[in-house]
Amino acid sequence: MTSPRSIRGKNSVTSLGSKKSLNTYLASSLMSHDSIFDGPGLGTSIPSSISSFHHKTQRGSSDASVSQFSMDYLQSEYNLSRYNDTESIAAASSVDYPNIYRDNGSAVYSDEEEITEMMLEEHNFHPILRRESPGEAAGISEDGCCQILYLVEEDLEVGIAGYRTNKLRARIYNLICILTFGLVYLIMRWLPRHYIRFIGKREPLATAEWLSIETQYGEISKSDIQVQPYENSLSTIFGASIRVATSEGTDNDPFVENFRYVNYRYMKLIFHPILERFLIQQDWKDPRWIRDTNVVKEGLERDAINDRTKIFGQNIIDLETKGVIQLLVDEVLHPFYIFQVFSIILWSLDAYYYYAICIFLISVVSIIGSLIETRTTLKRMREMSRFTCPVRVYRDGFWASIPSSDLVVGDVFEISDPELTVFPADALLLSGDCIVNESMLTGESIPVSKIPATNQGMKDLFAFSRIIPPSLSKHFLFGGTKIIQVRKPFVNEKEEGASLAMVIRTGFNTTKGALVRSMIFPKPTNFGFYRDSFRFITAMFIIAVIGFVFSSINLLTIGVPAKTIIIRALDLITIVVPPALPATLTIGTTFAISRLRKQGIFCISPQRVNVSGKLDLISFDKTGTLTEDGLDIMGVSVIEDSKLTDLRNNPSTLCSKDLLSNDSPSNLLFTMATCHMLRRVEGELLGDPLDMKMFEFTDWTYSEENFTNKLTSSEQSEDAAYMRTQQLIPPTVSPPWNDPSINYSESDLELGIIRTFEFVSQLRRMAVIVKHGQYKKMDIYVKGAPEVMPSICKPESFPENYQEVLDYYTHNGFRVIACASKHLENCTWAKAQRMKRTQVESDLDFCGLIVFENKLKSSTIPVINELEDSKIRTVMCTGDNVLTSICVGKRCGMLPQDGLVFVPRFEEEELIGDIASRKLIWQSIEDNDVYLDPQTLHPVVDSASRNLLSSEFKRFKSYHMAITGDVFRWLVDYAPVELFNAILLKTQIFARMSPSEKNELVSCFQKLDYCVGFCGDGANDCGALKAADVGISLSEAEASVAAPFTSRWFEISCVLDVIKDGRAALVTSFGCFQYMALYSAIQFVTVSMLYTTNSNLGDFQFLFIDLAIILPIAVFMGRSKPFHRLAQKRPTANLVSKRILSPLLGQIFFICTFQYIILRLVRQQPWYIPPPAAGSEKSSIANSDVTSLFLFSVFQYILIGLVLTVGPPYRQRMWRNVSFTVSICALLGIAVSLTKLHDRNNYFMKVFRLTPMSDNFQNFIIFCALIYYVCAASGQQYIFTGLVNTISRLYRRLQNKRKVSKKLYKRLSAKLHNEQV
Repeated sequence: MTSPRSIRGKNSVTSLGSKKSLNTYLASSLMSHDSIFDGPGLGTSIPSSISSFHHKTQRGSSDASVSQFSMDYLQSEYNLSRYNDTESIAAASSVDYPNIYRDNGSAVYSDEEEITEMMLEEHNFHPILRRESPGEAAGISEDGCCQILYLVEEDLEVGIAGYRTNKLRARIYNLICILTFGLVYLIMRWLPRHYIRFIGKREPLATAEWLSIETQYGEISKSDIQVQPYENSLSTIFGASIRVATSEGTDNDPFVENFRYVNYRYMKLIFHPILERFLIQQDWKDPRWIRDTNVVKEGLERDAINDRTKIFGQNIIDLETKGVIQLLVDEVLHPFYIFQVFSIILWSLDAYYYYAICIFLISVVSIIGSLIETRTTLKRMREMSRFTCPVRVYRDGFWASIPSSDLVVGDVFEISDPELTVFPADALLLSGDCIVNESMLTGESIPVSKIPATNQGMKDLFAFSRIIPPSLSKHFLFGGTKIIQVRKPFVNEKEEGASLAMVIRTGFNTTKGALVRSMIFPKPTNFGFYRDSFRFITAMFIIAVIGFVFSSINLLTIGVPAKTIIIRALDLITIVVPPALPATLTIGTTFAISRLRKQGIFCISPQRVNVSGKLDLISFDKTGTLTEDGLDIMGVSVIEDSKLTDLRNNPSTLCSKDLLSNDSPSNLLFTMATCHMLRRVEGELLGDPLDMKMFEFTDWTYSEENFTNKLTSSEQSEDAAYMRTQQLIPPTVSPPWNDPSINYSESDLELGIIRTFEFVSQLRRMAVIVKHGQYKKMDIYVKGAPEVMPSICKPESFPENYQEVLDYYTHNGFRVIACASKHLENCTWAKAQRMKRTQVESDLDFCGLIVFENKLKSSTIPVINELEDSKIRTVMCTGDNVLTSICVGKRCGMLPQDGLVFVPRFEEEELIGDIASRKLIWQSIEDNDVYLDPQTLHPVVDSASRNLLSSEFKRFKSYHMAITGDVFRWLVDYAPVELFNAILLKTQIFARMSPSEKNELVSCFQKLDYCVGFCGDGANDCGALKAADVGISLSEAEASVAAPFTSRWFEISCVLDVIKDGRAALVTSFGCFQYMALYSAIQFVTVSMLYTTNSNLGDFQFLFIDLAIILPIAVFMGRSKPFHRLAQKRPTANLVSKRILSPLLGQIFFICTFQYIILRLVRQQPWYIPPPAAGSEKSSIANSDVTSLFLFSVFQYILIGLVLTVGPPYRQRMWRNVSFTVSICALLGIAVSLTKLHDRNNYFMKVFRLTPMSDNFQNFIIFCALIYYVCAASGQQYIFTGLVNTISRLYRRLQNKRKVSKKLYKRLSAKLHNEQV
């Protein structure tokens, strides 16, 4: 028997009775996550080949795979290795569990061990570990001290290491901290890894005192292990989700007196004593859930409630708010403020009291402002996430009202309580039905209908693991979503019962909890600018150290005391690395977010603003994004004489007034009237816009009255009784006609929708079972994508011209919905409720097409044209028909009107064979004689007799592709990498894409080094919005969690605004950074020159430079608005590049040169006042060296800000930034006035301790400032970058090298272009 430690805890399952290894099964069943938070899904993923990606094991680097990120660092850091998966993992998702329940006096704690063993034996399961927890234990070290845990919701892998405090080292550490006056404490606080290694001793997880938890991004935290008293069996802690095999004679479900756990990111990690690892308690499952709904309606008893409260805690999302003292300490001990404290002390020692006091006051104001902002943000976040309300819950056989914070998993509560407006936890609907608003999760405000769970739904609940399947999502109520309407079930003909739900997840384990965690712990952005900025600061610090050494030597040479030398030399460090430098990096971003907010665009991830300035590719959803959401029906096409007719736009011409007719027009009308998910709320019909348009076209009436009252007496004995038993309240629809001459009762003119199979994006269809009035006639009506109809309809039911008519409408950009029907013989209500979806959606009769007009939004064409003009690639990623999408792509400008578009299809003879050996045929939709070579992707002509014109050769070179989701999946799994990359570069339209495929597409583009943006409006886009570098959600919510950016305006013009402001913010950040760097350089050069004569700038001179010049220029520089047009060339995001470093070095050369000239010339003047003799302890200020360099450097500070404030092509012209222009003019006026001062008794002469100069030299300083500006501006604009580019070209020519782009997609595009030429 394998030891528990060697059993791999992965969420991977194998089919029943399978003897395959886990690796074999993973190769065919792992699915990418298409949920909102890469965790809890909304019914967009189903366990079938439709959404699976076989390459998840073949290409381990796939971003959508279970192990998205590289584990190399964590494995090497914690000495871990992944295990070979030799054991099978049993899946319960396809098991029909028997209805076994043994009442032992407890509503919860039945003999679940015996029940589970009986289930495993019945299905030939091996008694092995079964894992379905979202925290996937990837591996554990041999000594049991470390493990790796995968957090699905965070898409994060963490290394966990157990430690015990080394008391001797801890005492030594405390002593060193005291002796160094806290310096070592600060260093260890900033470098926690070294602190942990010093005071901690590795200990097995089973006996560790505390844990070190480190993410793959290097974020490390120390968490103390807590012990919770708990007297019950181990299985009650981990639920039925985990089954552990033990050696014979060993109890695999021992009684435990307590359990060990840690809280990490508001998640509880509980230690499993047999597995010897920490697991996450998020998908705990009660064994009773595999039975039926009647069992779980019995509620919980007190013992179970107490135990589950200990396991899960309170049902409340309550963020920890630090006290003012703690926030103050955290703020003050930040490296930025510690450097400020060091600088203030240094300035005070050098008698710069006024300057030190001012900087101290500014720092205090800054700390207080940051403290208030942090506390306000935390308070607002806490108020937004925290929610409690009274809830009626069924416990111990009685109804009671309790706070929602006391709910535990398994509690049964009433949702029909009028006071309940928001679901307090994730729950499963047990009785009644309801309509909810899930816009908080999806960004869509479309009402969603929920129906009560069936026994099969309970089995699905027992089997699911975070990714909620479609079969379960229709019963699942997400915590935090709003209740629009609740309908109570009927317990008999007249009395209403209560609508009940069972709690599934509580607190931070809920979907809302995952949302809040994603906001508090955002994924670090891998953007080069932020990384390079800190590298640049480090380089500047090294320069400061070099200046420190040379200044020390110089001052020592002229006889300055050692104490003064140390102070002066250290002062250089505060000059070269200004304390305000990190703060200036956020100026551009702050102003950009403010501008976007005024335009109705909200940002929850500020770091993404700069990233948006580097976008190379934008992927758009089609419906609701590029096109209008509310489609207009052009008409319907029905079958007559075995052919589809022209469009009919009058519903009265579709059928006679006999609702029992069974011809094609009638069935099409009945489908339009019944096959939808509409609901009436407070007298208003709500639902999907497409369903609304379809139903409005029929002119029928929708009602939700009790249909059982209208059944005949013969039916009430069976059907009505079944309805009352199942608590069903079916809606009805009735036609508009009411002719007294026709002998129909009211019931005859009604169609009752007795069962609905909701629309599933992977299946691309929905179905309903309908009863015709009082007659025992039931029919099935199905609507869906035309492509899926051949697989579910009888071949003989299709008209002769089906494909011809379908191609015509899709080629012309219309959206087409196909309809089908089937009559049910001798079907009762009870039988209809037991029918499986596969039975319903088979052997159907095709009955016609519904044609919708797909209008483009007014902003679509100009936005796409501007993006194309700026060389930002645009692609369409939609779930619609490929031909419709191509037409829309041509109309909006994504595809050229006269260009060739190739669409692939599989060879028919290969459909049944091996999937990997399938062959694709690429055929032009404009010319059926033109194909693509499947290997080279070169156009070829099939017809040998056809003569090609020169214009056709030109078209061949500029062709594009359009592929569907099934082809995309096959290409991802089986196509050669080079071929697949070439296809990605040529494909503009991705049609019939499921949510998981959209997510995977974004990842594929990112692997080609594209900076990817995604713009969408629906729940199906959430995965792609999160995966993209920049996701923009079109939503009414102010802060939709689906994407970093949310636009309240449902137009894609917001994409341009985000890119423009992103580019402006990026250029501003670079400009501010360069300005602060050159400010430091100017002051460093000035002070270094003055140090040669033991001189220095005065107190108020430093104050004037920092507060009156640097501060307003740095702040107002960031107020420049973006340019109104997008440029083709994107701004650089690399600080360590020749485009940034060469102008920076050139400017430093000009700074040194001009200051040296001023210093040399002033010393030759007859009125020159020299500094005092060397050896003085105090620096000299009142001398001509200081006065001349101070006055000239003032011009340099101002003019270099003018040089770096560039306008087009990324920002508006400088004079449009009024605040900046006014400040520059005012500062120049002040600088000239200071330069022209003569009188020694002038107030400003005394304050700044200036010495008099001649008029000629004053004018000379102003003239030199003008010359300096001309040199700096021309050098920044033309000379420096051009010189470096010329040298680079000459070097490559001498080395016989060609310029190669760093981005993979550019290299591949160049290669593809050369091959085609």
